[in-house]
Amino acid sequence: MTPQTRGLKVASAIFGIVSLLHIVRLFTGPEVYIGSHRLGLYPSLVAIIVTGCLSFWLCKMAGLGSRAAEPPAS
Repeated sequence: MTPQTRGLKVASAIFGIVSLLHIVRLFTGPEVYIGSHRLGLYPSLVAIIVTGCLSFWLCKMAGLGSRAAEPPAS
């Protein structure tokens, strides 16, 4: 495994964990404040989509779940 592939796998896992944490926040609904302003749940929806897509994209770049990334056997 090359260092680049390992880095893609680690980044994919981190983005996946962040996405899961936003899903948990969406269902449990804890209030988050930035200064004196309350942050609603809609930014978590955006974060779920963005971090989920990034995790999926990095996973595909690392070649997880796909044989297309492997060089053909000769």
